[in-house]
Amino acid sequence: MTTIDIVDELRDYATQLRASTHVHHTGADLIEQAADEVERLRAWKAEAKIVIADWEKTWIAAGRPGQLGTTYAASVRHEIERLRRAHSDAAWGANMERQGGA
Repeated sequence: MTTIDIVDELRDYATQLRASTHVHHTGADLIEQAADEVERLRAWKAEAKIVIADWEKTWIAAGRPGQLGTTYAASVRHEIERLRRAHSDAAWGANMERQGGA
């Protein structure tokens, strides 16, 4: 059973509860809220998969930095920081050579 099927069943059940004179409507409202939350989580998951795939592409483009267990974001951030330091150090050394101090 898919989550779409589950949501549909929850909504059908909530409708049946509301039609029943023997059940308080609060239960049906809770079921509707649960179905709404499942739909929000499904949308969040779909968006998260896209973001994670993009991070993976970025991580691969950066040369797959980092250690096992480190997030793509943290690994890429550390690689960018390392490259900036290396660039800054190289620029400083080139500046010193131009000034005759290195």
